[in-house]
Amino acid sequence: MKLSVVMPAYNESETIADAIKMVLDIDYGMDLEVLVVDDGSTDNTLEIMKGISSKNKKVKSFSNVKNKGKGYSIRYGMEKASGDFVVIQDADLEYDPVQIRDLLKPLVEGQASVVYGSRFMGESKNQSMLFYVGNKILNLCFNALFFTRLTDVETCYKLASADVFRSLKLSSDGFEIEGEISAKLVKNGHKILELPIKYFAREKEKKKINVWDGVKTAATMIKLRLNLL
Repeated sequence: MKLSVVMPAYNESETIADAIKMVLDIDYGMDLEVLVVDDGSTDNTLEIMKGISSKNKKVKSFSNVKNKGKGYSIRYGMEKASGDFVVIQDADLEYDPVQIRDLLKPLVEGQASVVYGSRFMGESKNQSMLFYVGNKILNLCFNALFFTRLTDVETCYKLASADVFRSLKLSSDGFEIEGEISAKLVKNGHKILELPIKYFAREKEKKKINVWDGVKTAATMIKLRLNLL
């Protein structure tokens, strides 16, 4: 078996090397590939990625000619993935990849078809009130629309088989892809197992997501509920 770690990156020169190394250093009990997708970075993120991938066959680097959005990068990485299981890993180190092992276990043992790492079931540090409230609102919106009881639909840590992800036929280019993934999983009949994770939020001014992204995510959820997407 093989695990594919899809890592979208945009201007992450400060953390990208450490993020890749941390993913590589973990024993997942199966083969591993790391697919790093640079989203038109204006710093030297791409150069760092290429340097690492040229020395390690487990790391594959891809690049968007211009900035197309996190969703586009995730979709591209999933298309290139050759593993049995896929997980999304942000390059900013807000999520410690050592946690992937525990999230992967229910999939391997056949106890679940989809596993989420929930920041709100575990320990979250440095999360601003704005982003905390925003996530809570999106969770309430999602649960009301899809009759679920999820605690973290926006989490980066979404794990499933490659076949499950590809069956969703994702189309979002921006941050709203998180809502699209969750909505399509539920609509396709998948029960999402949530497990607690630790989350270390980056400083507010360094975050690339904003209030408008939250609005677009909510709109995407509503459109999917009404079968408009």
